[in-house]
Amino acid sequence: MMPSFETKVTEIREIPTGGYVVVLSPNSLISDIAYPSIRVEPFFECTVGAIQTDYLELNVRELPPVQVGQTVTIHAVSPDR
Repeated sequence: MMPSFETKVTEIREIPTGGYVVVLSPNSLISDIAYPSIRVEPFFECTVGAIQTDYLELNVRELPPVQVGQTVTIHAVSPDR
C-alpha cells in the first residue's frame, strides 16, 4: 500500500551545516512507522527528517522547487512493500 495525500509547505529553512528542511502540514503519515521511501510531487530528492502528528519534515540537499504556501502531494512506500 502506498499512502498518498496533499499537504502544504509551511516552512523552508536552511541548515547551517548545509541543505534545507521543508516542513509540510498537515501530515497524514503514521508517526511510528519507518517509511523506506517518500516521493514528493513536484519531485525533489529528500529524506524524512521527522514525522510528527501534525507536520512532516523533509531533509533536502539543495533548495527545493517549492514555495511556502504551495500544495504538494506525498506518496509514501509502506514498509511491507
